[in-house]
Amino acid sequence: MRSLALALLWVSAMAGEGRGQSTRPAAGPASDFAAKAEEHMRARLRLGDFSGVVLVAHRGQPHFRAAYGLADRAFEVPNSPTTKFRIGSATKPFTAVAALFLESLGRLKVDDPVAAYLPDWPEPWAGVTLRHLLSHTSGLPRLVIAWPHPDVGGLGRSGAPERPRSVL
Repeated sequence: MRSLALALLWVSAMAGEGRGQSTRPAAGPASDFAAKAEEHMRARLRLGDFSGVVLVAHRGQPHFRAAYGLADRAFEVPNSPTTKFRIGSATKPFTAVAALFLESLGRLKVDDPVAAYLPDWPEPWAGVTLRHLLSHTSGLPRLVIAWPHPDVGGLGRSGAPERPRSVL
């Protein structure tokens, strides 16, 4: 199926071995693709260089979905198609491209304040722009632990520079 428009591959950083769990469609071109994808992934497993979850979809319909290896080696927890990975910063470039694409369509401006798009944005952070968020120069505190409902009313910015400083 050369016409597959979307192939998402979420890979854990660790290589591992394990039995794959998969979901495949009924007989037809999609199942032929799924069989080939399964064969390819089994070969990767034999090499020991893959541990993670694979989803291949076309027009919103999944054609292949499978999990391989271990989600947690210490406790020997296998991956499943619903495993949630701590992907950290892996999505930052995709977010930036999406924001710039929306700007090219005239849907947003990266120099607009975030408050223009989030009405509940705290007043102390009124000067923070989308550009600040995309370039990690907003000066906002890390709120990962307190999320999803942190009390940010009294938190200000650290006075981060408008542009990142060169490290050279």
